[in-house]
Amino acid sequence: MANGKIKALPKTRITKFKKVISSVSKGATIWILIARIDPDAIGAALGLWEIIQRLVEGKNVAVKITYCGDVGHRQNQTIVNLHDLNSVMFQLDSVKVGKKDRFFLVDSHLMKDSRILEKYSGARPLGIIDHHICKPAIKEGAGQFIMVDSGATSCCTLISELARKISFQFSDRAKLLLSLGIHNDSHEMVDANARDYFAHSVVSEDVNSGDFFKLTKYDLPAYHFKYLCRALTKLKPDHGRIIATVGFIKKDEGDTVASIADALFPWEGAVLVVVWGVVENEYVRISVRCKSSAIDLASLLKKHFPDKSGVKINPNGQSGGADVTLENNPWKGKGKEYLKGLAMMISGSIKESFSNE
Repeated sequence: MANGKIKALPKTRITKFKKVISSVSKGATIWILIARIDPDAIGAALGLWEIIQRLVEGKNVAVKITYCGDVGHRQNQTIVNLHDLNSVMFQLDSVKVGKKDRFFLVDSHLMKDSRILEKYSGARPLGIIDHHICKPAIKEGAGQFIMVDSGATSCCTLISELARKISFQFSDRAKLLLSLGIHNDSHEMVDANARDYFAHSVVSEDVNSGDFFKLTKYDLPAYHFKYLCRALTKLKPDHGRIIATVGFIKKDEGDTVASIADALFPWEGAVLVVVWGVVENEYVRISVRCKSSAIDLASLLKKHFPDKSGVKINPNGQSGGADVTLENNPWKGKGKEYLKGLAMMISGSIKESFSNE
């Protein structure tokens, strides 16, 4: 699986998946939970929503999609607006979760995630489907379905494989967004492996090219270029390492950190790119890109930022990140938390964390 070979899910796993879904109590809601909203998470959630809707048909069990934070990024907004997703996707802090309700995580694998509301962090998820590297591996308990498989470049690939095994046909809307998720997370198919290519060929077969184009070509907001200029002004390449900051940003600008890291990654001679920003003085978002396979990025992030970090591997290297709340973080108590002092404190800590890599 790690090398991208196409391998069908065993029948025992499909049986377990169906059994877990059927175990949900009558009158309950299955909340498909997105910790960080992006095209891959949206496509995977919508695909899983359609699959589970079919499985619970006539059983008095509701299925809904919920997400943390804001839609934010211009591409996410385009997807939601053009395809009327506000009717099926709801912000987590605006919904009422009942005692019998269950969460099913997609495109992430931890409930104890700084992006998920604290009151839900202890919830035992009904299921997890994710393609990010997970160390240590999550053990599947009784009544759970856990599929964490970094052999796929996209979570949408995993959902497509699941659907194929149970002979499920997606709606045109889901096919479009699943194909977009695979396209995006594989960097326009550059990093796609055999599994991603096959899944993409299946779900994109009937996709209208004009509809797909509308979701891939969009204008970037002015603040993207403002923060790119800020990052370029302040960065200093050092022995293959680039550490840059976008400074203090708004919540709906949070995706800027990752997009700036992507923009700096092709820098000639750069092996490790780290970009960070403080989101409304509440938490620090860190995005890391690494070209060297000799660096264990997953372990590195887990060591320095244990609360929430994730990594995925592709042919061009590794990409990962972490969100660290300012109430429980490596820098607490190391200085006054006023804006300039906080920025200096975080900058120094991040440089120290990556100094030996």
